[in-house]
Amino acid sequence: MGGQSGRKTYEDSQRAPGDLEAQGSQWGGTSRYDLEHLGSSDGGVALLRRGLRNILDGNVPLAWPEPAEGSKKPKSKKVYSQDNMLNIKRLPGSDQDREMMAELGREITELVVDADRLDGEDRHDHLVMRMKEIESAFQIKYN
Repeated sequence: MGGQSGRKTYEDSQRAPGDLEAQGSQWGGTSRYDLEHLGSSDGGVALLRRGLRNILDGNVPLAWPEPAEGSKKPKSKKVYSQDNMLNIKRLPGSDQDREMMAELGREITELVVDADRLDGEDRHDHLVMRMKEIESAFQIKYN
């Protein structure tokens, strides 16, 4: 046994270390951000880590930085996806289901791109109405 399965014996990993052992020994197997010395070009790395930490801590509004002073805060847009909006049954064959999902994905993508020309409630109402139409069409076509 070996590779990245982690099932080598301690003796085997000492006698014939692989990439996994080499990488794991660098920082004790866990990244230690407190030991890093970030430079001025690493500001994005620190910002991303802070954002992810805020998300994991449940501070989602704090996850993304505020816009620069004096700039208008961008309006948030509702995000839509077929998994939580459309009720379409899975097809019995995996190839058939994959093809249907690809077709559905293309239609939803076209819809969302087209809807980006609208704002606010007009955009929302257009998306909901068209998604219901797409859902009905797929239910008829594939059931």
